[in-house]
Parts: sequence; C-alpha cells; structure tokens
Amino acid sequence: MNIEAIFTCAGGYEGEKEIARKKLVIGQSYNVVYSEVGRSCTYIGLEGIAGYFNSCLFDVDFDLLCEIAKYQGMYED
Repeated sequence: MNIEAIFTCAGGYEGEKEIARKKLVIGQSYNVVYSEVGRSCTYIGLEGIAGYFNSCLFDVDFDLLCEIAKYQGMYED
C-alpha cells in the first residue's frame, strides 16, 4: 500500500513543527512507511527520513493510516 503525505506544518505543537521543518519541506509529498495510531495522537514514519512525526503536520488520509497501523499491529482502539 502506497500512502502519500504532504507536509503542511499546519497542526501540531510548536516543538514538533520545529523538528519537522529541519527535516522536511513544506508542500513536499512523502511516502508513509509506518503509522502508529493512538487514542490522542497518530505518528507516521516517512521513507528515507529518520524519526517519526505527528500526522497532524500533514495532509494525509487518516483512514489509510489506520489500515497501515492495523497491519503493523500499531493500532490502539
């Protein structure tokens, strides 16, 4: 499954945004390779980029992130 996430830097906490801006380009599309869906936050891993990022920093299909997380065993109901 190929999921695209566009980095918008529109949501999240300021500290998360600062870290993400050092590694990512606003408006650029990235391939999601990991998703961890929690009760209050969802983290995603991007192909070729070290670390994990809050999904609210991206324009991404949440339903697809849930599917990846379920497949990887990282989905919390």
